[in-house]
Parts: sequence; structure tokens; C-alpha cells
Amino acid sequence: MNTKTTIVWATAAALTALALSPAAFAQGKTRDEVRQELIRAQHEGVVPAGKNDYPPSAALVARNKELHAISVHGGKTDLALDQHDQTVAR
Repeated sequence: MNTKTTIVWATAAALTALALSPAAFAQGKTRDEVRQELIRAQHEGVVPAGKNDYPPSAALVARNKELHAISVHGGKTDLALDQHDQTVAR
């Protein structure tokens, strides 16, 4: 009787492990994907936004774009993603 109980528990444990294993491999975004999203958000002017101004107003977005252009792009008006942004994000 003890052997049967052990076999039943071992089988149940194995089936449970098999059922849960695909969930262990489910992954979200990689760090690089998150970095690229952050860079894109900074270019679009939505980061940083204060907690009292969410979603950011049009004036705040314009100001953030201006600050980003000054600090990252050296004042350039063309805000295309470039190699410099990828270096800064790392």
C-alpha cells in the first residue's frame, strides 16, 4: 500500500511539473527592448512626466523634446534615433 501511495504522489508531482513548465519559460520583454522603448519615449517627450501631470500635457511633451534635443543631441532639431542615443541608454 505504501508503494502505491508513493507512486501516485510521484506521478502527480511529475504531471504538475510538466503542466507548469511552459509557464516558467514564458518571458516578457528583454532589457534591450525596454531600453529601446525608453529611448523612443524620451524622443517623443513623454518621459519624464511628473506624477501630477499624467498623461503629460502637450506643453510638457514639447518641453521634454526640447530638453532631450539639448542634452542628448547637442541642440539639433532633428530628433531621429541615432547611435548616440543607443550609447547613452546602456
